[in-house]
Amino acid sequence: GEILGVAGVSGNGQSELAEALAGLYHLKKGRIAISGKDITRMPTSERYSLGMAYVPGDRRDIGCVQSLEIAKNSILGRLDEFVKSNKVFLDEKKIDSHAREIVSIYDVRTPNVKIQTGKLSGGNLQKLILGRELSRNPLILVVEQPTRGLDVGAIEFIHSRLLDARKGGAGVLLISA
Repeated sequence: GEILGVAGVSGNGQSELAEALAGLYHLKKGRIAISGKDITRMPTSERYSLGMAYVPGDRRDIGCVQSLEIAKNSILGRLDEFVKSNKVFLDEKKIDSHAREIVSIYDVRTPNVKIQTGKLSGGNLQKLILGRELSRNPLILVVEQPTRGLDVGAIEFIHSRLLDARKGGAGVLLISA
């Protein structure tokens, strides 16, 4: 239920901190815990299952797969939740419905959820990624440079969603330069 801000000069380790928390880097020292459970050596997928979500500072190269459609990007890291009962094939209707919900709630400006994610503007891409991560209802949200390069309207929208996450009980780590 709080937002903790970490600020510093760009290049002084903020990205490395966020990526270590998300499980993209292994720690040499220290410990990371969620609700008292040590997650230091856990892979990213297990961290996510315990309630962590991550919005990277590099939305184009780390935050999405630009060549994939919006619908598929909306379920990155959650494929197991979007398979048919046979556990073999993806449930395209469920995926599309999930993506349309994110697009609607997070005001992602796109003609449809089938276009390539790389065609979105920076602000719309950021809203898609934030929506994807918040749709997990995380306990902890690590957000790196969430408003870098965005217009005033998108900045206000992102800020309001981070405040909503806080009001909903999530702990938000906001990392910014």
